Amino acid sequence: MPSLTSWPAPTPRCLTLTPLLPLHMSLDSYKRQVAERLGSPDMVIKEGQSVNLQCSKMQSSSTAMYWFVRYSKKNSSLTQLVYAFEGGNAAVEKGFESHFKSSKIKGDSITLSIEHAFLNDSGTYYCAENDHSGETAQGAEHKPLPAHTGPAFHLVGAAEGFSLISFCAS
Repeated sequence: MPSLTSWPAPTPRCLTLTPLLPLHMSLDSYKRQVAERLGSPDMVIKEGQSVNLQCSKMQSSSTAMYWFVRYSKKNSSLTQLVYAFEGGNAAVEKGFESHFKSSKIKGDSITLSIEHAFLNDSGTYYCAENDHSGETAQGAEHKPLPAHTGPAFHLVGAAEGFSLISFCAS
């Protein structure tokens, strides 16, 4: 009878996601961008680890940046996690503050931090930008428009349209 130490180690449970092709990019261009920027189309993170996702603006005139997630579970909708306006701090949406952190816009980029990732954090993380026009009245903050409003948003990110992340349970 084999000893317990000779048994194969259990394989970690992993989620593998298929990257999304941004609408403004050909498949060849997309593959080149992914290879150059990420080296791999996804990240695999062990449960409990922390991760930072960075996003850079595509248009320097954009004054607002956002982070969204579409969780891997079936029928998941796009959920806004963070919004930030130039010159101000980033705001994490209510209910996500203890798990997600964000830098303010620094230069042309913003960073989303996921602290102590869980398996249910698996999903596709999107960064968006827009030209936030209009004055802030008496310091009141403007809430960003929903992501499905169309051409006002330009999806950007570590691989021109997304940051893709998978989590493995240890």
